[in-house]
Amino acid sequence: MLSAMEIPEIVDQVNQYLDITDRLACIRVCKAWYHQFLPSIWEKIKPLPYSAHPLDNEPANVKRHAHLIREYSLRASIDADHPLLSMHQLLSVHLSPHILRTSSQETRDVQGQLLAMTIIQNPSLESVHIEEYSVTSFAPFLQAVLESSSLQSLYMEQALAYPSQMNESLFWKACSSLKVLEFDMKIPDSDIPSFGTDNQLREVAFNRIKGLSPLRQLRLLAQCPRLKRLSWRLVERQEYPTEELSSLLCSGRWPDLESLEVNGARLSQETLLQALALMPRGAAALSVSRSGFGPQAMVKLEQSLATIKTLELKLCDAVTSSMVQQILSSCPLLETFSADELSYIDMVDLGNDDGAFATPKNSWVCLGLKSFSVRITVWVPGMAYVRHDNEIVIQQLSRLSQIVSVDLSNKNRRLGPRPRDGKGEGLQFRTHGGLKLLSTWIQIRSLMFTDHQQMMGEELRWILKNWRKIRRIHGPLNTHDQWTQWASGWFRQSGISLLPYQ
Repeated sequence: MLSAMEIPEIVDQVNQYLDITDRLACIRVCKAWYHQFLPSIWEKIKPLPYSAHPLDNEPANVKRHAHLIREYSLRASIDADHPLLSMHQLLSVHLSPHILRTSSQETRDVQGQLLAMTIIQNPSLESVHIEEYSVTSFAPFLQAVLESSSLQSLYMEQALAYPSQMNESLFWKACSSLKVLEFDMKIPDSDIPSFGTDNQLREVAFNRIKGLSPLRQLRLLAQCPRLKRLSWRLVERQEYPTEELSSLLCSGRWPDLESLEVNGARLSQETLLQALALMPRGAAALSVSRSGFGPQAMVKLEQSLATIKTLELKLCDAVTSSMVQQILSSCPLLETFSADELSYIDMVDLGNDDGAFATPKNSWVCLGLKSFSVRITVWVPGMAYVRHDNEIVIQQLSRLSQIVSVDLSNKNRRLGPRPRDGKGEGLQFRTHGGLKLLSTWIQIRSLMFTDHQQMMGEELRWILKNWRKIRRIHGPLNTHDQWTQWASGWFRQSGISLLPYQ
């Protein structure tokens, strides 16, 4: 009879709750556990000295376990004997600046050849992320991308130099052979950039592309009729060609589109209605901050509430607090959400006019939420402010057991000034106000708020004990500056940055 830990599905479930230190301890229990947990230890490898775990991932040890590695990040130069060139089960690789930032022309040419070998000698490789590349001999890498039968995704981040003019045609041809492409680089505004009409691209993300005008960027996107995901972010002070983008969305240029991420494009509600109507399987992601999203678009979005994973609605004037509550209580797969404000009175059934006997309503169902950015107003004028109100809000937040980043700040000036009286209108993190319910936040890494807290030593000790992965707290912990400075030093000793809200 099999033991529980010999069933792969159970091991996978257990692994979700273990960090690397726990897994290293598990492989020392017995031989069976060694073989069960070793693959999960070596599945994703980050380089020293940046790794946050005690795994010995020096090249010699990596080479012994190369057959287990699926994702690999590297911050050192590679040579012909590096284990990166023999990870035959490798699916994803991230090559960071230290690999490609060299002063020698000969070294840069060699690195360009080795980049190509990384693709050629890893037949299962599906995704490549290159950060700040500046190699001059880029043609071998581009040719390897073009000829690879497995490579599907390429992300070029903060490119220092565009490939030479003689490589431009090869560059665009290689990009057109992929399914997923993400740019964060400089591209000259010339006549050469073109994906061609026969490209296979399904997901394209343009992030702060420099050199190429917004209209030319849109024309590139229009050349990709098979897109399922369109993510577009301009550099500061550039303006979206809203009219042209709206025309493409309403004309059905992208009939398979499921994810639209164009924060700041100022799309009208009519355009959003048409775009949502043309999504055959509903929306998987909708990031349309600073748009006309409102009640009508919300009605159309209801067909996607069961499947949507990303929804960003910051600075949408027509988005109400009740709409925010409806989203949080209707989207079970939601992972990223942002909006301006959620009022306490939309989260509860009020027992009487002053809310003294309020009870929770419509529990949030987005239990897999990882990023949450909404200011929650707990107290409103004319309603009794009692500790129970704060606990009701925290009770909803405690359901978010997968949360990594929480932003409760008010960065939208139209909502009015931040309260300064210490009690304020926002959520309070006090042990006697429900803080202990948030012990479910075992993955939390970042917390931001603008409402002044009244935290004391008891709250700080609780945070250090229960939020072991937190690395940043951004906001006023207390109205007393001297106490805040003391708390900052205490947090710093535990590797937590305490930043004042600006």
